[in-house]
Amino acid sequence: AMLVGDVENAIICRGSHCAGSFWFGASDLFSVSKHSVVCIKEAAKYQQNSVLYNAMSLLNACSYLSGRTDFEVDVRSFDELKSIAEGSNNASLLWQTFVHQMALKFWMREYKDVVELS
Repeated sequence: AMLVGDVENAIICRGSHCAGSFWFGASDLFSVSKHSVVCIKEAAKYQQNSVLYNAMSLLNACSYLSGRTDFEVDVRSFDELKSIAEGSNNASLLWQTFVHQMALKFWMREYKDVVELS
């Protein structure tokens, strides 16, 4: 949003991301996973693809870190989400996917992969 001069939207996005990051850090992975599944279902129901794919990216990170994979929704992989983001020119999804991949590689102590991602 900032690149095209939409300062108000950029501020709202940054504020939302800060609030979401605080909630993610303060909650346990199972709670975040549960809320992400609800978000994915609602986004699919109302065809909100940007919300759907961002929630999938978050759920990918949560499932990898917690080891839990028994969700009742189909989740696309990071590579699929990256392809979707590049194909639709969705910078927000591309950034979210990158950040979630980077975070999970960091917490899994795969530092070489962190360097390769960046």
